[in-house]
Formats: sequence, C-alpha cells, structure tokens
Amino acid sequence: MSNEPLWFERHRPRTLDDVILKKDMFEMLDGYRQQKMIPNLIMSGPTGCGKTSAAVALLTDIDADWIKINGSLERNIDTLRTTVHDFVRHRSLEMRRKYVLIDEADYLNAQSTQPAMRAFIEEHARNAGFILTCNKPNLLDVAIQGRCVTLAFTFTRADLKIVGRAMCERLFRILDAEKVVYEKAVIAKLIGQMFPDMRKVVNLLQGYAQGKGKGKIDSGILGVATDDDMAPLFAALKAQKFDTM
Repeated sequence: MSNEPLWFERHRPRTLDDVILKKDMFEMLDGYRQQKMIPNLIMSGPTGCGKTSAAVALLTDIDADWIKINGSLERNIDTLRTTVHDFVRHRSLEMRRKYVLIDEADYLNAQSTQPAMRAFIEEHARNAGFILTCNKPNLLDVAIQGRCVTLAFTFTRADLKIVGRAMCERLFRILDAEKVVYEKAVIAKLIGQMFPDMRKVVNLLQGYAQGKGKGKIDSGILGVATDDDMAPLFAALKAQKFDTM
C-alpha cells in the first residue's frame, strides 16, 4: 500500500475494471479504452460517486499523457492561458493525443474561463481531449456541453441492490487491508444511508476506526452517521469548548 494517509486515496481504483459502475456506464467507458481514444467528455453526478476515479483509471489504462486541473481552485482564465495551453499546444513525443482532466469543472469562472474554454477545445482538437467532471452540469456553458459527450452518473434506489453489493465488497477489502474488525451488517446499513457517496462512507469508516471505534467498526458508527449527532458538536463550537469538540 502507498503512504497516502487517506484511505479513499490509498485504495482508489487503479484500473477501469476496479471502478464501481453500472453496466451501461462501464460499457461506454470500456469502448473508449478499447479504441484508446476518449472524446471530449463530461462526467456529471453526485459527489463521491466515482467520476474522478473513473476518469483517472481510464486515462491510466490507455497510458495517456495527461494533467489534472482542479476547477474549484484554478478557476480563472490564467490557468487556461498558461498551464493548459503550454501542455496541449503540442502532441507528446510519441505523437499521441494529450488529455486535460478538469475536476469540479462547474466551478470554472462562468464569465471568463468558460467562454474561453469553448474556443480552446476547438483550437486544440487535433492535439488534445478534455474530460470535465462536475456535480451540476447545468452550471457549464451550453456551448461547452455541445462540444462534449455527456456521461451522467445517475443512481436510483433500484441500483442499490447491484451497485451497493459491489460497494460492500470493496469496503470489506479496504477494511481487511487496514486490519480493521467490522460487522458486515453495519457496513451494509451505512451504504444504504449514504448511497452512492462511496467517498463519504470510506472517510467515515476511517474516522471512526481511528477514533471512537478504536480499530473496529460496530453499530456505534450508525449514530455518528446521522445529522442528530452533529448537534453537540455545533453547541461546543459555539461555546468555544474545544476540548469537548
């Protein structure tokens, strides 16, 4: 295992086959993998559902030359003009297509960066492709949407039976690797509460196991996962009782 302290990053899928996806989502992305060619792509869906993991795994599988931009931190047009432009203006030494992964692209400045992005995608079409992940695709410029294929990471309660089972199995492997004792029924209940936010579940498991749980996951974590349990925290914060917090 890597030295990454966060479980979610330490156990992030390394290949598309390891990403938890519905069948139609996997088949679409696997088609791009087989062709070793990814179109300009928008991956939209709720937080923690695997959009970025799928994008990174796909780029890794095709051995692409790529960079990642965080749209919430590097949202201004200067990022396009410098970092992205310098990367995509030429093909790689192997003459392969380059890719730019823009995470949380819906945070890009709507007045400057997004309008410039439209022309940017077309200008560098021969050398580079763009993958944009977002929670709210409606915040993306309509012209950008028109230049991309959209893959919506939509999950219904009906998907819980199949996708939720895959999530359970993945969590069991993570907990086994971290040498944490756990109750399988509790893990299943957590997924039912937080589906499809896998990242939230993993982060909660890590926090509980390393804190209150003292190396194990039991039914006590179900109380931590509820909003009601936050009331004492906010009360202590308001009273500046930091030891209590």
